[in-house]
Amino acid sequence: FDERKDPDTGAVRASYWSYAKIISIAIALVMMVVDFIGPILSNDNEALVKAGGKTVKRTLALVIFIALPLVLRVIFGLFGIPNCF
Repeated sequence: FDERKDPDTGAVRASYWSYAKIISIAIALVMMVVDFIGPILSNDNEALVKAGGKTVKRTLALVIFIALPLVLRVIFGLFGIPNCF
């Protein structure tokens, strides 16, 4: 999409990205809570440790997903490539 031809493209893309961030955070939180419910109710320490590991991995993936536009902007900027983020 060329924003010079259609100035609303940037606004639409920004609103979709905002929705994607909010939805991804909500999904990650729900998945983390679901992972911890079973081990907490069953008093299983091994499963609790596994749930903690999954939570760390999901949190890192979420941070990478949210920071992706910034990272791409920086990388493309170093090489002088125009981007659409």
